[in-house]
Amino acid sequence: MGLSGGGLYPNISYQATKGAIVNVTRALAVEWARSGIRVNAVAPTWVRTPLTAKLFDDPTMMQRMLDVTPLRLLAEPIDVAKAVAFLSSRDARLITGHTLAVDGGFLAQ
Repeated sequence: MGLSGGGLYPNISYQATKGAIVNVTRALAVEWARSGIRVNAVAPTWVRTPLTAKLFDDPTMMQRMLDVTPLRLLAEPIDVAKAVAFLSSRDARLITGHTLAVDGGFLAQ
């Protein structure tokens, strides 16, 4: 199974919009930097929410998701919230134009 960009459910519209968000994030970061505005994005993998409940409840799909995730951990909403809190904090004052993957290493493959 090829993972580069396709994931478990290849969908060109979904992939195109993900790419657009990355590029809009970069463009706005450059455009708004002189005004002191930082622009970043987060790119989570599967997150346990009501929207993904059927995936998480399906043992076969759960195993497939874990198999393609190097850390073999799937995200909880708090994981994404903490990434957003970091990027919003003063600790990230020099980070702009970045898309932070919150994905257990999925995109590193």
